[in-house]
Amino acid sequence: AEQSGETASLCVIDGTQGLCIDVIDSTHSMRFTVHKGETFPLNAGCIGKVMLAFQSEAFIEALIQKKALKRYTDNTITDSKALRNELARINRQGFGFSDSEITPGSRSVGAPVYSADGKVLASLVISTPAFRMPDSKVALLVEQVVEQAALLSRELGHASAPRPTAKPKSIKEKTHAL
Repeated sequence: AEQSGETASLCVIDGTQGLCIDVIDSTHSMRFTVHKGETFPLNAGCIGKVMLAFQSEAFIEALIQKKALKRYTDNTITDSKALRNELARINRQGFGFSDSEITPGSRSVGAPVYSADGKVLASLVISTPAFRMPDSKVALLVEQVVEQAALLSRELGHASAPRPTAKPKSIKEKTHAL
């Protein structure tokens, strides 16, 4: 939150949804707001998708079978094949991106937080009004959130928390097709 100047949240999986366990709000008067205790869908937005991308196939399939892919905006992924592709991309890249998938006019980037035994137990996410996260700023915010998620993972005992292998060159490399 300090580096980016934006809202940062830490969330875990609670059943079939994401649960915010801590948040630091942006100091800007116009900001994206997340509340401690607030829940989020796993198929939409960085908070959920980043955690879901590192769950077992059985967990993902069970979520899809429960018909839990609710639409929030035109950008929400509700198609199971598209969701699986997005989750594979997040897993491969080590970070996620969301553009108005739950809240119109918002953007988020997020990275997984690993436990000592190498399991993803949380997502660390930077969220902001879209006008403060233009395409040209996404790579910087991705770098910040991945670095801080890796630091937190190491503090939790994960000795080899992954670091991104390459910076994304364009917004198209970071996002699913809208």
